[in-house]
Amino acid sequence: MVASRSANILRSVRPATLSSRAYATVAPVLSRPVNGFVGAIGNTPLIRLNRLSEETGCNILAKAEFMSPGGSIKDRAALYLVQDAEEKGLIRPGGTVVEGTAGNTGIGLAHVCRSKGYNCVIYMPDTQSQEKIDLLRMLGADVRPVPELQSSGCPIRCFPRERSLDQPV
Repeated sequence: MVASRSANILRSVRPATLSSRAYATVAPVLSRPVNGFVGAIGNTPLIRLNRLSEETGCNILAKAEFMSPGGSIKDRAALYLVQDAEEKGLIRPGGTVVEGTAGNTGIGLAHVCRSKGYNCVIYMPDTQSQEKIDLLRMLGADVRPVPELQSSGCPIRCFPRERSLDQPV
């Protein structure tokens, strides 16, 4: 199904004109609006790098994931994680997704969970910027800062704390 979606998108692309000689954008031409945030994930444009293409004699294309709805390729990973959990019956309507992250995966999960009606709990180091915490909360995530430990990654230090909470997640 993914391959056929990609083929349809590639068949419906047309080059856009830019004043720069170095880049030529090839963006999907959507005949109808996409279905919410989740529908826009993966519909980022391909950019032909003209100068590199000319120098190498090959078409060099770059995928502009920064134009994804959440601003990162991690939107795709977040969508896959939630869809995989749905297909395996690991999450039900109104369920909760818990993630230990300090990066764009949390932002993608917050977007996807909000779009699909799930709760999202993000454990992140308490050293993260207030702006990132505010963004995640604005997206509907329950952000739970945890103390930064020098020697371990977030999943190692976050989940033992999650299990010890008095209130259910």
